[in-house]
Amino acid sequence: LAFVQARNLFLPEDYPKLQQAEQLYQRALDLDPNFALAAAGYSQVESWIYHMRDATTGRADRARSLADKALQLQPNLPEGHLARGFVNYYCDNNFEAAEKEFAIAQTGLPNDSDVHLALGAIQRRRGRWAESSANLEKAASLNPKSAWPLQNLSFNYEMLRDFDRAIQTVDRALKIDPENFSLQSLRAKFHVQQNGDLTEARHMVAQIEKMPPGEIKLGAISEVKIPLLLDRKSVV
Repeated sequence: LAFVQARNLFLPEDYPKLQQAEQLYQRALDLDPNFALAAAGYSQVESWIYHMRDATTGRADRARSLADKALQLQPNLPEGHLARGFVNYYCDNNFEAAEKEFAIAQTGLPNDSDVHLALGAIQRRRGRWAESSANLEKAASLNPKSAWPLQNLSFNYEMLRDFDRAIQTVDRALKIDPENFSLQSLRAKFHVQQNGDLTEARHMVAQIEKMPPGEIKLGAISEVKIPLLLDRKSVV
């Protein structure tokens, strides 16, 4: 039960839930130290937190140790190779090694959204845009209830300066998760980047101002308000 709950809590943009996932994966391993899938899942959480929030040696070592444990217990475990790939990717910046591990994971999990998402992410890092976008589209089709693959795909189009497709992709994601503030912020940002249209960004700033103080508000300001401040007419 702890393992299932932990997997369901692995939401990349929600740090409190990632912390809960850590505790639940640890509980699963305390109950069964030979639970390879739990070790692999726990490793992925640690790699993600390292990448997004806590780039410390201890965090990286824990992610690596858990991935190694999973593969020692089950050498052919696809999730173990996926976990090791994320250690290579996020903790070591070794994109070639990461892609090899993700490819191994794909042989065992050909229809897993997370694997295609991982491949799409690493291919983007290596400048292989067509392959990356294809894998992110595949990830979206395999997990149609998640907006996260589409959000990642929109970054591809942003980097390629194809803002029409970036906006279209965010709109697809918003149909899945209409209240997602990050997606709304991205849509506003893409309009600014596309043609200097600040209308949606101003609307987002109005929403930000209504938020209670805290970390979410600070993140929202960095996503939306900075482009507005570059427009002198918008500075209050």
